[in-house]
Amino acid sequence: MRHLAILLAVLLASGCTTITSGYSKTWKIDPVPGALLTPPFEYRRWHAELEACLEMERSFERVSWRVVEEIDWRANVNDEWVAASGLWIHPNKIYLTYDFLLNPRAEYHLVRHELIHYITQLPHPEVNVLISQCVM
Repeated sequence: MRHLAILLAVLLASGCTTITSGYSKTWKIDPVPGALLTPPFEYRRWHAELEACLEMERSFERVSWRVVEEIDWRANVNDEWVAASGLWIHPNKIYLTYDFLLNPRAEYHLVRHELIHYITQLPHPEVNVLISQCVM
């Protein structure tokens, strides 16, 4: 309940950017801006691979990359609520947590996951099939 009150307070105080993330939920909030991230070359390569897999195009240069210590967003994974390690905010912001950037295997899956959201502009659950086709 406390998180809902905080969320509502932030919503009222913020400029209200639409977040399309999480399972069938759309929130109007912008998390703490975080540090800007200059994406490594691999991200551009992964983006190109995903465009080919998805048969869609969206400019890599338009993505605003941010790094944060944590994301106050929970996702339902196998009926368990877990803290998110990445977050796509419609239309072009991608937030990543520091801990995932330090783990190359996790970073690969997380960045590709968020890039699929960005390229398709789709939230969960609509994007789930595409993620399993193009990330795994």
